[in-house]
Amino acid sequence: MKRVLICLKSTQSVDGTTDSVEFETYGTMTEKNGCTYLYYKENSDIGAQEVNTVLKVKDDIATIIRTGDLNGRLVFEKGSRHECLYPTIYGNTRIGVFSQTVKNELIKNGSITLCYTLDINGQCISKNRVEINVREEEKNQCQ
Repeated sequence: MKRVLICLKSTQSVDGTTDSVEFETYGTMTEKNGCTYLYYKENSDIGAQEVNTVLKVKDDIATIIRTGDLNGRLVFEKGSRHECLYPTIYGNTRIGVFSQTVKNELIKNGSITLCYTLDINGQCISKNRVEINVREEEKNQCQ
């Protein structure tokens, strides 16, 4: 397991309005049984104080698992729709996640890109793009 700096940018478009959130955090990355795992704490700007996140990636399937103040699991598989529980500060909502892009280059160059839509009962509620860049922490890195 190695300590890494994780840079995350999430962009969401709803009814023609686009918002982006970016944050950096330290976490850990490991490989096990053909899967790559990223472990990190969510930024408190999402409205919860204590959220632990695991990003599990195998080939072109990514799963985000959140535990703590918000609990949920999102599955991303290119060309497929998965029903998932989506955590919000108001509670969990069952949504559909249809992934157009799952570009897994975590091992090759330290990045993964997810492009997907969220829907409720087949009605699209948002278009989303998440870009995660990971780099190994340097021993004497100053902030």
